Amino acid sequence: WGGDRLVVYTPPGHKGRVGGTVGVLYTVWDAEADAIEFYESLTFVMPKLAIGGKAIARARADSRVEYEMRGGSIALAERRGDAVVVVLGAPPARSGDVLAETWKLWVRK
Repeated sequence: WGGDRLVVYTPPGHKGRVGGTVGVLYTVWDAEADAIEFYESLTFVMPKLAIGGKAIARARADSRVEYEMRGGSIALAERRGDAVVVVLGAPPARSGDVLAETWKLWVRK
């Protein structure tokens, strides 16, 4: 495992409440095979994150999976080489933006 970064964003006015919170996890692995194993594990776990385990698959590819959670928020994971990004709780209209900005701005140090 090469390291990670975890950030939780809460909208203004939501202090102490979970609603509207978005979590972003960026992980880098020692080898691409490790990232693939982590990503594949996520594809089994993510649908169970919804209340009652009722997430709806919106997209699935070898390197990206996206679910609509109960209440309409989005949970997604994407793998690029030895890195994996996970976004939980994003609004549908912004989930792609959150993912793109994470890949763009969260560079390895």
